[in-house]
Amino acid sequence: KENKLDFENYMENNFYFHPHNMFICKSKKLLKNYYEIIFPWLEKCESIFGFKDLKGYDLTRIYGFLAERFLSYWFTKNAKYKTMNITFYDINNDLK
Repeated sequence: KENKLDFENYMENNFYFHPHNMFICKSKKLLKNYYEIIFPWLEKCESIFGFKDLKGYDLTRIYGFLAERFLSYWFTKNAKYKTMNITFYDINNDLK
């Protein structure tokens, strides 16, 4: 409840999200606080939407999508953060 309005505002006004739920956190206290908020919220979502009727890629990943967006909001609000690029490298190219 304490994040609802700020999260809605963040979602309405931001177009960039930090994908893949990847982050590095130096503070155990901050990380614990994040986990104490995100997992009960996702469990509440699961109790409402479940898994059984979620068909198709978008719906089966709904909890991952929610977590990615919440992670972006929460760390932006609660931590000093730095965004770094992710580079994908296909090792199959080395075999040619």
